[in-house]
Formats: sequence, structure tokens, C-alpha cells
Amino acid sequence: MQFIRLFHTLKHLKLRQITGQLSRRILPFRHSASRVADFKAGAYPGVAWGIDTPLLPPPPGNNSEDRILAGKFEFLNESMNLGFPPRWSEGSRMKLLWEYNLHYFDWMHTLPFDQAAKAAVNWIDCHPPRNALQAWAPYPTSLRILNWIVFFFKNHQSETDSKVELRRRLWASIAQQSTYLKGNLETHLLGNHLFENLTTLVLVGACFNGPLAADCRLTAKQELPAQLVEQFLPDGLHFELSPMYHVRMVYLLYLIVSTQNPEFAEIVSVKLCRSLWALNSVRHPDGEIALLNDSAIGIYHNPAPLLEQASNALESTEYPLSSLQAPPGAWQLESGGYYGFRDRDQNYLICDAGSPGPDYIPGHAHADIFTYEVSMKGIRVIVDTGNHDYETGPIRGYCRSTRAHNTLELEECDQCDLWGSFRLGRRGHPADISFSGNETSFKLSGHHTGYAHADIKAVHERTFEVSKGFNIKISDRVTAPKPVRIKSYIHLAPDCKIARQAEQEIIVRYSKGEFSICFSANGKLEIQKTEYYPEFGIRRERDTLCYSTTSADCSNSYRITPC
Repeated sequence: MQFIRLFHTLKHLKLRQITGQLSRRILPFRHSASRVADFKAGAYPGVAWGIDTPLLPPPPGNNSEDRILAGKFEFLNESMNLGFPPRWSEGSRMKLLWEYNLHYFDWMHTLPFDQAAKAAVNWIDCHPPRNALQAWAPYPTSLRILNWIVFFFKNHQSETDSKVELRRRLWASIAQQSTYLKGNLETHLLGNHLFENLTTLVLVGACFNGPLAADCRLTAKQELPAQLVEQFLPDGLHFELSPMYHVRMVYLLYLIVSTQNPEFAEIVSVKLCRSLWALNSVRHPDGEIALLNDSAIGIYHNPAPLLEQASNALESTEYPLSSLQAPPGAWQLESGGYYGFRDRDQNYLICDAGSPGPDYIPGHAHADIFTYEVSMKGIRVIVDTGNHDYETGPIRGYCRSTRAHNTLELEECDQCDLWGSFRLGRRGHPADISFSGNETSFKLSGHHTGYAHADIKAVHERTFEVSKGFNIKISDRVTAPKPVRIKSYIHLAPDCKIARQAEQEIIVRYSKGEFSICFSANGKLEIQKTEYYPEFGIRRERDTLCYSTTSADCSNSYRITPC
């Protein structure tokens, strides 16, 4: 069984990933930061770019100037008192992702210049290149270099230029880190990690004069065009299909366009334009993203300021946006498998009828084919589960499972074989997807292969329909060689309360009114208490409807109707 699982996991990997993984395991010294310990940066080469306006920094989360200077750092909704400058490692007290966030330096943008400089110099003093140091892993190294460049060499360039010794030390460290990064691109992972690496090299190459900057531009130029084609689908969505990571990818595209470097800005502009339309599609009327696949609110930018800043960056290109407003009616991101509907009354539906993600990078995928989320009058009322953390365990397992989503679970099995924190073995795919719609209606149908394996051999077909007045009908059919246990889950937002319940219908109250959910068949309807994770580290109790039956050929539907 374990061999079969491993086979289905590994057979999709690219040769580049396999060789990258083997190199890091068999020849770890080749990827050690200690290899750049003797690197000499040379004299500061000066800034090359001439950007007129400040660059949008990453969001600081819940960190503020007062809290940071008092030594209190918060990431992923977990706080630690580390002093200032911080104690950069607290051993087992720090989860890996939390420690990474500390070394990203996103929080630096809340600080006055002198205090930010103090923290950066302290990091340099405390982190000479060594083996097995999390701070020098390629991913946090990429984010740290990016943040230092945006803060010191763009948004505070004149202050940095006035501090000659500080500028020398910053340049020496950025050059050393960039040299390490250039030789340690995350080809063993690919996806958003590699794109993060390349964006940082673009920024180094665009910001500075001199031979190192030229080398960074050359490395980025060799890789970036192919990654743009591979990672950004024709509809603009990032191919890992996580709205959360799509926000980050939009930000990276925005930074590249903002450099105004002719080697990169032009080829990225068209991708940025399409990605902004995709971002507009996958956000609810409250402005925040849908929580599909690995997504959580508060990790990256609120979409609104990012959309505004990125559209401003596009104004200097031949691909300007004419409007940031998403028009009412049906919409589709066909390549990514997201479809939906919105109207002028701030009602919104988003459906996931796509594959789990790229077969060779399924780490952020969930077993969620045909799930959906709903907002009414601008308020989220039916929600996916979100994401609590990346730690291997029952919560991570639940977040990725089929029962955590608004779809059907058969025989208490997942649509995909999920294991570990990011692993995916056998996986299902949607088929025969059909979409139609206009300003007042929406229809989406198809089936998937998630339960076509030998244990169950069942097919799940689903149809979504929206008619006038934002009346939603969801129809399911399950066919199998023998009777199977079927559970249909509907996860209500935590602030929704069940006002009345009958055998086949419930009335749900939310802050702006009520809506009904009415089932057409004769299954068993029960209310469960489950958890909702809208942000990393946040747990909220909610009501979940579980409608169950057993059949070899079952047709059922339910309607969601505003009262």
C-alpha cells in the first residue's frame, strides 16, 4: 500500500525536481551557505533604477512599530517576545514557518529608518553563512533581499545614501546573499518558490549597477520567460490554484513591472494584467479572497490596495487596465477551473471545478472538486474550511480533506489520497465541464474521477444553477456498481445561526437577513459542529449540514434561496 501511494506521488515529478532533491540529499555541501562565506562584494556599485514613486511593501500583518520595538513579534496569529533587535532563533519554541516569517523582514516596513537599519545590521552580525541555518534557506533569503531592496534602496534611498557605512554593509550582505541564491534556485520544488527566487534576482539586477547585478539579470532572464508561461494560466490565474498564493504572485509581477527594466517589465505586463482580472474574480464582495485550496486571509495583501498599485504600474505600459470593477453576471477562469456569479446586490458564488493543481506540485491542493462558497448581500454565508497551519497532524489533514469542503464524500473517503502536510498520491480530476451564463444566470456541470478507483468505482456528477433573485440550485448524481454511503456537506459561516429546522429544510439567519436550504430527496439531515480556519492559527466553531444517504444510483438536489 505504501509503495503504491509513493508511486502515485512520485510518478508526476519532473526530472528537474528529482535531480534537485537528490542533489540536496546526497551532496548537501553543494547547497550550503558556507560556500559564500569568503565572498567579497567589492565597492558599492550605485543604484541603477529611476523609479519615481515608492514601491508597495508587503503587509506587516499584526505587527506595528510600537509592538516590534517592545520586542513583541506576531506571525500566523502566534506571538513571541524576542526583544529588539530580536533573538533570531528560539530553537524548538519556533515552528519552521514562524521562524521563516521572522527572517522575511516583512515587518521592517512599519519601522522608522534608524530602527530598521539597526535590525538589518544585527541580522548581518548574527548570521554569517553556515550550514543548516534556516535564515539562509533560499526561500526566506529571497524575501529578505526583496524587502531590504524595497525598504533601503527605493522607499528610503536618500536616507540610505546618507549613511555610507550602513550602505556598504547592506550592499555587502545583499551581494553575498544574492550570490548564494543565484546558485541555489529551488528547482527541487519549482512553482511559487522558484518564481520568488527569480523575482528577487530581477530586483537585484534592476536596482544595482555592476557585474553582480548583470549576473542576476542573466540568471533571471534564462529562467523567467519559461516560468511565466508555465506558472500563469491563459486566464491569468497562478497554476497552483490557491487564491492566497495568487495574491503573492500578483505582487511579484507588480514589482517586476515597477522596476521599469526593459528586459523584464514588458514580458511581465501582459501576465500582470490578466492576473489582476483573475484576482478580481476570486474575491468575495467583502474584498478578501475565497478560501479555496491552501488559502487564508491576512498572509498577503488585501486585494484592494494591490489591485490599485498594480494597475498604476500598468499605466506606463501598453497593457493598462480600463477598470478595477468586476462586472455583474457569470464569469469563468476556465484554465484554472474556477467559475462563478456575482450581481449588483453583492451576492456572489464561486465554484471549484478544476483539478487539484499541477500534478508535479500538488502541495497546496485539497480534495475539493465541486466545492463552492457563497456571499449574500456582501456577507459570507457558506464557506470552505480555510487553512490553520502547515504542520503535519489532524488539523492539516482535515483542512485538505473532502469532508472539509462543500461537496460530496463517498464511503468516508477523500477524492484524493492526501498524506503528510503537502503530499498527494492518487488524485481525481474533473471531466466534461460545461459552463454557460450571462448577467442574470449561471450554469455549470460536470463529473470527476476522484472515486473511480478500485475501492469504490463511483462517479459523482454535479450541476450548479443560479437564477433570478440569486436562487441557487445544486444537483448531484452518484452512480456506482453497488450501494455507497454518500454525505453532502454544507459549511455555514460562523456568524450564521440556524433559525428553524425541519426534516428536509433549514432556515439560516445571518446579519443581513435569512436564507433557506431545502433538500429534495429523503436522506438524513444532521447538524454538526466543525471548525473554520479563516486565518492561520485562528479556530472558529461553525454549524455544518451533513445530508447523508446510501445508494448505488442516487439523484439529489438542494436549493439555497434568500428569504
